[in-house]
Amino acid sequence: MMPRSTVQRLRVFAIVALCGFFYACAHQQPANVVTEEEPPPCPATENYVVCYFTHADIQGETDDQMREVRRALMDALELTIEELRKPRYADYTLKPNQWTFAEIIGSYFLCWGRIERSGSPPEIGRLRTHENEEFYEALKAPEVAPVLKDWIEKLGSLEDVTSD
Repeated sequence: MMPRSTVQRLRVFAIVALCGFFYACAHQQPANVVTEEEPPPCPATENYVVCYFTHADIQGETDDQMREVRRALMDALELTIEELRKPRYADYTLKPNQWTFAEIIGSYFLCWGRIERSGSPPEIGRLRTHENEEFYEALKAPEVAPVLKDWIEKLGSLEDVTSD
């Protein structure tokens, strides 16, 4: 038999553990609640397009929209900057030849990270491309290709799942 002091200590420990458990359960936020925490920053030294795609979610509704986004990302890997500037992508309604590359990316991707660029305020949310040279130069940097390939693969797997 255990000494009385040991039994009392175990009871106290069990009560404290249960109180801690119940407190934690009562104060836990559901997974779908948005908190006021600031998103993780991407330093100004990092390519902001890499940062953007690394912390982005895709905001599409249909398989056809996702195919159009995937096509645009594949074009980004294969085409020159000048070729990417030509309007040629379907918009949300899938009306062809409405959006430029920058518009389709800015419309379907939402970044949850804070992008810091030297000389610019931090950006959160949609990528402000404005068809500028800085965006296209950053897009064509070698470190962007693996991130774009990851998105292309993700979008390809989405097509596989949704086409069943």
